[in-house]
Parts: sequence; structure tokens; C-alpha cells
Amino acid sequence: MTRRRRRPNTAGGSRRPHSMVSMPTDLCSPTDIRDGFEFLSRSASPTDLPGLLSATEPTTSAAALAVDGLVHLTEGWRYFSSALAAALCNSHSQATHFAYYAELRAAVSIFSGFGIRIFNTSHSYLSSSGVISTPQWSGVQTHKVVWDLWTLWCTSPSAESLFLDQLKILPSVTMRDLKKAAVTIAAPPVLRSWAIDLSLSHEKHSRNVASYEARLSREPLKGMTPGDVEFIRQLWLLKEPTGHGLRFEQELARYWVVKQMNSIDPHDRVEWKNLFLKEIERDTGTSRSTLDSFFDDSTPPSPILDSALDGQTGHQNMIARAFFLLRLATLVPNDAFSRFPTTQAKDWLIDWLSNVGLCDKSLGLPPADKWADFEHLGQIQPAQQPLPASLFEVDRASDTHLLCRADAVLAWSCNL
Repeated sequence: MTRRRRRPNTAGGSRRPHSMVSMPTDLCSPTDIRDGFEFLSRSASPTDLPGLLSATEPTTSAAALAVDGLVHLTEGWRYFSSALAAALCNSHSQATHFAYYAELRAAVSIFSGFGIRIFNTSHSYLSSSGVISTPQWSGVQTHKVVWDLWTLWCTSPSAESLFLDQLKILPSVTMRDLKKAAVTIAAPPVLRSWAIDLSLSHEKHSRNVASYEARLSREPLKGMTPGDVEFIRQLWLLKEPTGHGLRFEQELARYWVVKQMNSIDPHDRVEWKNLFLKEIERDTGTSRSTLDSFFDDSTPPSPILDSALDGQTGHQNMIARAFFLLRLATLVPNDAFSRFPTTQAKDWLIDWLSNVGLCDKSLGLPPADKWADFEHLGQIQPAQQPLPASLFEVDRASDTHLLCRADAVLAWSCNL
């Protein structure tokens, strides 16, 4: 099992050395990259699956950054699927390794969507005047620069808008509506906590142990428990499509409302909740009956939320955070898909889903229909010992395979 440690304090007073990384003051607008999706065209290719960029396209144009973000996103979901596969084979070290790289790809994808190209030690960005620019921190190694940039990006209006405005809880209710209704939620600390594994001072030890050390030469093999499988089943419940997003954001909203209520004197909770729901009803036009049903606190929020936010570095904690970051990263191209419904980036992503076995174009069905093959995973029977052997017996092997294919989420979480 991956060694578990509490995350360090990253607020004021941290002992981390002062970083030389800074956000460009002349960074382009996020809409510039989003608009790059509008004029994409399939480049010439000898294969049946042409790319989206020509050989002459600059590496840091709006179109190139839009495509890079989409490709990094798909790679992140593939790493995430590998993390789940490792966890279901009782290989916690490999799960940690893959979860970390899923998080890294998600962060790099998000940066691409906001104008910054992370590439080894040759980083660049698109300026507000449309010029390809080189930051003074271009030579900083990827693992370090991503975390340092993330801590700065978290405090930006762009980050706040992505988190508060694009995570929809109900068709007309966003995370910002919760904040306006007096729920204590702010983008910077939440986004920092989701990406804490990218901090070298925090995560390097766990990642190096997982990736390079022969730990089992001196440590005993650890048995797998039904709880290890239950964690992944619970994670699949968060991937359910709601028609306007995923169940993840709904559970996240309930998590914060319950947390807020628990901080209030028990005698005042009913009154607080009534005022809270009244304000959301007034601001969004959502009916009180719908809100009452949705914010029913008789069922506790998903346990995956605690796994992500408790600051531990076990493989399950990292898997939970990787899912959260990938969900956030998915919002960036999906916003462009909604605004530019004919962008060829949609066709490329459908081709990608087909190429990895998650879509059959010949059937002519919407990719979102793929959910029908996965929707039962949240209700599968509890795993039985011996584990993991029982997961690969004939009557269960198909479900075990599907539990690993988290990259299928792209089929129903993107407006294709």
C-alpha cells in the first residue's frame, strides 16, 4: 500500500522556497483558445484517422493549444483507466503512478485551454496580442512548473469561472449559486487541494516509491479487500450522466451543503436550510420542490469526496483527485463544443473513442449512448474473496473490464 502522509500546509508560512514561476501578465483571453476550435480542419494524413493540425501550424497558436488540450485530456483519461486497472489487480504502487500522470495530464490540458503550452523545458504561451511568447520560467522542469503554475492559476478569475460557473448541479443551478446562497466554498483552496499530488514537496516521495523502488523486497504482500473494489464502484456512481453534467458535481454540491450545515448550531439548521433554498429558488427559478428533493440530507454524500479532500496520499486518495481534475479539464473543450457544434474536433474525438474501442461509428448511434453499457456498474454485487482472483472469473470478468474503462466517460460527458 502506498505510504500515507498528511499534506503539508501550502498557505502562508509554508517553507517551500519562493518560486520564480509567475503567470504572464499579457496572457491571452480564454475565449481566444476556445474560439480556436471553430476553424479546425482535418489535416492531410495517409491514415483513416487524420489529425486536426497541419504540419505548418505554429505550436502555440489558438488552434494548436485547443487541440493540445483535447489530446492531453484523452491521455489523462487513459492514464486514469490504467490506475483503476492497477487498483483492481491489487497493484497500489502502479495505481499511484498512473493516477499521478492522469493528474499531470489534466492540469496540462487545462493550461492549454487557457493559453499556456507546457512542453518539457520549452514552455510558451499565447499573448493577448496573438504573439507566441516565451516566459522567463521556460526552462523549469515540467513536474515543478505545473504545480507552481497551478497554485497561481487557482487564484485567477478564469479558474473561479471554470469551477463556479461550468459545474452545473441542476439545469439552472451552478456552484456559484451555492456560494451566493451563503455556502462557504471558494475556488482557490478547493482547486489546490484537488491538485496537491502535483506538489513535488508533497508527492515526489510517493511517486518515486511507486515508480522506481523495489519495495516488495522488504515489505510483505498486502491482501486485497472488498473495500478496494467498493471504492471503485462508488467512483462509478459519480460518472453517471445527469443530462446537464455528471453526478459528480451534484455530490460535490451536497457535500458542501452538508458540511456547512454541520458547522451550524443544530437548533439553527432547519432555519438556515430554508433560507438557503429560498435564495436559490429566487436566484435561479428552480422550483422549491426540486430543491427540497435534491438537497435531502438523509443520505450522506459520496465517500469519494472525503477520499479526495482529506489530504492523504494513499492510492485511492490520488485516484479520487485524478478523477476530479479530469472532470474539470473536460469542461474546457466541452464548452467549445457547445459554442461551435460543427467543429471538427468533435469528429476527431468520436474517431478517438472508436479507435480505443468505446464507440462504433458504423452503428450511427450518439456516443452518449455508450453509457448504457456502463450504467449497471454502480449496482454490481459486492466483491467476494479471494481477491483479486474472483474479479476475473467468467461471471464477473466483463464487469471488471468495464470498471477499468473510465476513458468511456468522454463519450457521455462531452457534447458530441
